[in-house]
Amino acid sequence: GYCTELLIQLMSAKTDIESFDIEPVKEYLGSIGDSIVAFKTDSIVKIHVHTLTPERVLEYGRRFGDCPVSWAKCHIPFIGTFLMNCKRG
Repeated sequence: GYCTELLIQLMSAKTDIESFDIEPVKEYLGSIGDSIVAFKTDSIVKIHVHTLTPERVLEYGRRFGDCPVSWAKCHIPFIGTFLMNCKRG
């Protein structure tokens, strides 16, 4: 899977910034991933999720605003190295 992080600058043209509710975001992320951290501060939403489909996270975030910062890092090489080291030890 991919460790995916995203910042969303909420835009009033796409959502009501004042009443924006983070809970539906967490529910959606839970349907496509795990290890979820999501919170809103003023007009910024920060998301962290482990998922097999990071493009869906970015696509979802863009429904609410601009995503000036996003990245996804594959965990599979790390997990493979970790398992190999465990077998040796």
